[in-house]
Amino acid sequence: MPRSALSVAIAATIAWAVLLVATRVVLVQFGINAWGFTLVQLLTGGLAMMLIGRRAAIAWSSLLSPSIWAYGALRVVSAGSASAALLYVTVMQDTLLAAMNVPLAAFVLVIVTRQRLPGSQLVAHGLMIAGIAVMAFSLPGGLSNPAVLFEIIAECAVVASTLLIERHPENQRDDVLARCRFTGAVLMVTAAMFIVVWAISGILGLRLGSNALAFGDPAQLFASPELLIAGALAGVLLRGPTMYLALLAVRLAGTQTYLATLALLPVACLFFELGCALVDWLPWPTLGWAEIVSGVLVIAGSLLLVRLRSR
Repeated sequence: MPRSALSVAIAATIAWAVLLVATRVVLVQFGINAWGFTLVQLLTGGLAMMLIGRRAAIAWSSLLSPSIWAYGALRVVSAGSASAALLYVTVMQDTLLAAMNVPLAAFVLVIVTRQRLPGSQLVAHGLMIAGIAVMAFSLPGGLSNPAVLFEIIAECAVVASTLLIERHPENQRDDVLARCRFTGAVLMVTAAMFIVVWAISGILGLRLGSNALAFGDPAQLFASPELLIAGALAGVLLRGPTMYLALLAVRLAGTQTYLATLALLPVACLFFELGCALVDWLPWPTLGWAEIVSGVLVIAGSLLLVRLRSR
């Protein structure tokens, strides 16, 4: 694998960390609704990327394919499940549990291709599974903690959506403007599926989460100027570019390497959280023995896997 592919995957991981920590800062400082904030991000980020790539030629028929809409639906499932998990665990615990998408992706590809993983890669996956197990069993209630089930659902959706988008014809193009337009379209489709889920939940009278995580009344949510301004800035400056890098990383590095690099997210998030704590934007992050042991194992496994696959 070319070094440029690994560089893009690392850049995408750093971009996701910046977006996640920035989102947490906004939610903590302003107390706005997380779902409304995410939706504004998707819409403004998608619109900005489509405007950048407005002159690019793109096969719109391929963007109406079932795979794109399935991708949008899966992204909503992953975001909703991961957000629900945060009701029961911390951000660090959640990101460590999320590393299960790496062995999940390997398992799916082994089943599909009917090819064995090299022994060295099995060692890397074993380290990651051990780290995830340490984290899961240390939670209140162990494996029966709702966060474990929510993260299993979320990461299955992440793996399926990543495999879908890796093979999409428009994700194989090299033209920058075309990729910007494709990124914008993907974000807009995801936003549309988000709105569908929101509408269905309203019709059925369902509430996902509580307080800042609840869907709530759209009229009340979007009456908040802080939500609209912060969501638009995060969408244009962070969400759009981050999704661009993520789609490019999936195309260049492949699903397994991209997800393995993404397993380094807990360290990147911790680094930026410490920086925000220094200026009193966030409380100081706390780490217990389980987070430290789990983090060491997960990061060691992901680094080994990235090195093996890059060679």
